[in-house]
Amino acid sequence: MATLGDFLRDLLDEGRIVLKGRPVPSEADWPSALVRLEEAFRVHRLDVAGPPVDFDAPSALRAAELVRQAGWFLVNRSEPVEVMELALAMPGPPGSASEHLSADLTLRFLPQIQRRARSMAPGDRLSNLLADVLRAWPLSGVLSDIEEGPEDVGDLGGHPGLWMLYAERLAHDEKPSWMPRGAGREHVELVFHGLGKGRSALLGRPIETVEGVGLG
Repeated sequence: MATLGDFLRDLLDEGRIVLKGRPVPSEADWPSALVRLEEAFRVHRLDVAGPPVDFDAPSALRAAELVRQAGWFLVNRSEPVEVMELALAMPGPPGSASEHLSADLTLRFLPQIQRRARSMAPGDRLSNLLADVLRAWPLSGVLSDIEEGPEDVGDLGGHPGLWMLYAERLAHDEKPSWMPRGAGREHVELVFHGLGKGRSALLGRPIETVEGVGLG
């Protein structure tokens, strides 16, 4: 049976989900999986401006296993709801920048699975469970086309580079309910302005009125 490390090789190197039977979580798989995750994370964090973000192994491992299980539930629709609820739960909410970005290494692929689940069976439990995960982990969730956003995006660990990444992702698919408040909104406004989207309807007011905001 393929290990979590095998799954991550296909996912992170080729962007493919390959499953050869029901995936069974095993602590014995963690060392090899962590090697792949840490290697990929070193590259992933290069896209984040500002202070280097540390790797958070628990968040990375849990997210990787969740994505693997989500792929299985997508093709096997006979699993009991109770099994899905247990397998598709992330600890949280995320607090640190390390938790957000380490989980994002694999959770950024989850919107595609959620979109496919919704198209196959709109409103079913799988689609809703995955939507809940994406709302709780907004750095990855903003990549989805889920119209109903999180109650509060939070502060993404207070890391300016994560806010820039979030804003760039939001700019590709402007969803009003995913617009953050407070300092997060200020970062989004600045990034939108840099991308030539200062007059976006999502901002609600001209970017020129925002002063004294820095990206660190």
